[in-house]
Amino acid sequence: MGFLAIAGFFLLVEHGAHLFGALPYILIGAFFALHLGMHAGHRHGGHRHDKTQPPPSNPAPPADDDRPPGGHHH
Repeated sequence: MGFLAIAGFFLLVEHGAHLFGALPYILIGAFFALHLGMHAGHRHGGHRHDKTQPPPSNPAPPADDDRPPGGHHH
């Protein structure tokens, strides 16, 4: 553990300029990944995976049980 702590310290000190230079890109990538992850949990109407059946002519609104918790609605 001590070796890893010392190695991490010197890695940060010696290469900090490179790490901090890449930080904006890392944050943008993290925000994008989190955004996609958040949308993966939603059940949006109109996303059909079965292309053989026509869409319903008058889709019913989602029931309260089908909505994600937290009051987030589109």
